[in-house]
Amino acid sequence: MCRTGSRKAPAPTCAALISRDEAQFGAQLDDMPLWFLLYERHEDGLLRAELSLPVRMSGKYVTQWQVRIPIDLPDSDPGTSIDLDRPSSDGGPDVLVEFLQA
Repeated sequence: MCRTGSRKAPAPTCAALISRDEAQFGAQLDDMPLWFLLYERHEDGLLRAELSLPVRMSGKYVTQWQVRIPIDLPDSDPGTSIDLDRPSSDGGPDVLVEFLQA
């Protein structure tokens, strides 16, 4: 049993029963899987996406996936239009965006 203190021993004399992660999130964070939502817009305008669970990394790069779940998206533009070739006129920084050749 845990004592909360007395005049002779004011400090608690027991160890924590659960970790801070377990108290805040219900489990250890290191034991929870981290899923990635990956997406790519192709030159033809189609957007492709997948939900993926990495298993192994080398530095900051994923080298092996445990699960890769493709997400079916509509073939048409979902309503957003981004012109990558026209610079913005809002005075913000100009960032050159180029498509990589496969």
